[in-house]
Amino acid sequence: MLKRTITAVIAFALLLPILYLSHTWLFVAAVSAITVIAMNEIIRCIGQTKRIAETIPAYLIAAVLPALARLSQTKDNFIVVATGIFFLYMFSLLCLSMLSKRDYPLDEAAILFTMTFFIVMGFTSIVLLRDLPGGKYMYLSIFVACFTTDIFAYLTGRFFGKHKLCPEVSPKKTVEGAVGGTLFCIIAFLIFGLFLERWFGEQLNYLSLAFLGLVSACVSQFGDLIFSSIKRKYQIKDFGNVLPGHGGFLDRCDSMIAVSPFLYMICAIFEFVSPILS
Repeated sequence: MLKRTITAVIAFALLLPILYLSHTWLFVAAVSAITVIAMNEIIRCIGQTKRIAETIPAYLIAAVLPALARLSQTKDNFIVVATGIFFLYMFSLLCLSMLSKRDYPLDEAAILFTMTFFIVMGFTSIVLLRDLPGGKYMYLSIFVACFTTDIFAYLTGRFFGKHKLCPEVSPKKTVEGAVGGTLFCIIAFLIFGLFLERWFGEQLNYLSLAFLGLVSACVSQFGDLIFSSIKRKYQIKDFGNVLPGHGGFLDRCDSMIAVSPFLYMICAIFEFVSPILS
């Protein structure tokens, strides 16, 4: 418990200045570094560390794509570039699988590509959301959603949990915990909106914020379960040990990887929170 607490305090102390300097390249560099570490964790998990030709492009994509997200003048430019990069990577993996004469099965290529896309786009979406008009506030909602849902799902489940949510994947999670985490996430989004309105003068649509809180809480918990199922499939306890007492970055950021693309898509495409983003 002491080790977990010390790690959490140090991580929080490092995170604050990075978030404060989110308009600088320090923020992008931090996201890229975490993405590369997360890719290393998943590659180790799926047992492909010796697949040099197959995995080096994954590391390069993880390092470069967050920077390309900031460099792109418009989201359309980024979509074109990202689509091209991922298509070429997918094509190369399929070719390597075909030429390997069954030494590199198609299912191994598929899981590597899928996890590369999921993890890299999950972290890159944090930069994309930050760089939207008004995103200097809205990207913080990713952290609000994930931390609130995780903490209150745990507390609600611990005190009121009776019905298992998905016992074959995560035996300790309960339906009551999921509901509690969702409700508190919605409340946290509304409080977050009040904070922005009071201290930064933002005029907000609270119905939209409540909707974002609902979606984020649900997606956050599914993201957690997705990575739990991966750990169970490959029979590992943690993805890594870079965060003593907490495991790896994927153990702590699993829900963020799922939530950030959803929040980005909602804010960028449907503009549910247009008062913030205008």
